[in-house]
Amino acid sequence: MFLTGAKIIIDLCKSGINENVGENDNMKTIVSTITFFTGKSHDKVINEWAKTETGQRYMAGERITDYLYKYKDSDPMCFGKIYLEFIKKYKFEQLNAYVDFEEMPQTAKAGRPGGPKEAFGKFTVDCHDLTHVLSGYPPSSFGELLRIEYFTDYESRGWKVIRHLAKVKIFLRSPKEYFEKRKLFKEARDLGRAADNYVFWPWFDILGWHINKVRKNFNTHETTLHHYKNH
Repeated sequence: MFLTGAKIIIDLCKSGINENVGENDNMKTIVSTITFFTGKSHDKVINEWAKTETGQRYMAGERITDYLYKYKDSDPMCFGKIYLEFIKKYKFEQLNAYVDFEEMPQTAKAGRPGGPKEAFGKFTVDCHDLTHVLSGYPPSSFGELLRIEYFTDYESRGWKVIRHLAKVKIFLRSPKEYFEKRKLFKEARDLGRAADNYVFWPWFDILGWHINKVRKNFNTHETTLHHYKNH
């Protein structure tokens, strides 16, 4: 197990954790890292999530992305509409184009299609870019790191490994750059500590809410230092 983990870390560093995050090969390496180092550490959260309305609907085969078309002509401040504008801005394909759920270890361990781990995996893929909208961080290499910093209290151990490795790589590349970016890390952590855990939100409902209602109800504030609207 140690050798497998070491190999994953080496592959991740070789692929350039701070460069080309969106490229297919790098994305697969990152997914493998998250999967391996998460192990069973997030099982309690997953099982609690599976009891929620969102969890039950995912277990039944529904996904929040199936309903996004409803918001294409909505008020510009509708959460779902803002998300559609976000993915249009960055010309995104669905993240699950990079993720083969049948090959992921947690899917195999789930025991059956539609099990809690498989359903939660799909949920986290679907929510990923929505958390960018909420935090305001762009889907750039550094923006991804700040998004992880923001939500680190609510995401699995695998994400924390990515976070630590990325910071180490920045420091080794340029200590000066690392210390210059500390205020951005601090802002992300402060905002994240104040926010509610997005895992347990009523996601099928809130896509239709005004973005300010989402922020007020779940205490999510967007960055003022590194916003995607400015990039």
